[in-house]
Amino acid sequence: MDLGDGVDRDANGYAYKDGITSRVGRHQRVLNESWPQRDPDGSRHARNVHPAKRGDGTPWTIDVEVRLEFDVDGVVVLPGRAERWTKTHVYVVVDDPRVPWAHVWVSAGDVSRAADGDGSTAR
Repeated sequence: MDLGDGVDRDANGYAYKDGITSRVGRHQRVLNESWPQRDPDGSRHARNVHPAKRGDGTPWTIDVEVRLEFDVDGVVVLPGRAERWTKTHVYVVVDDPRVPWAHVWVSAGDVSRAADGDGSTAR
């Protein structure tokens, strides 16, 4: 829905911060999505994996490159921003319409620090 203000909105006029409504119908399944925790019933989740914070309480994000395997386009390496992580998994925000929710959990082996940017290998 366009109210003339250039903001991406859903059918109810709600403005989504990450432009999620533009993703509807264009997304693909991410085959290498991997969640860090499982319940006994098999449900996958990331409860208790909170956004990373610096010592002063400000958000700590790292610019990364993430390898995603899409069900149609195959393997693609995209720029992203790591916002949460464990020893084995990373939560990456990506700006690509193929990713259904603008973020994805993947195995740590599918993520590397970007060559430049916040938290990069250049610093």
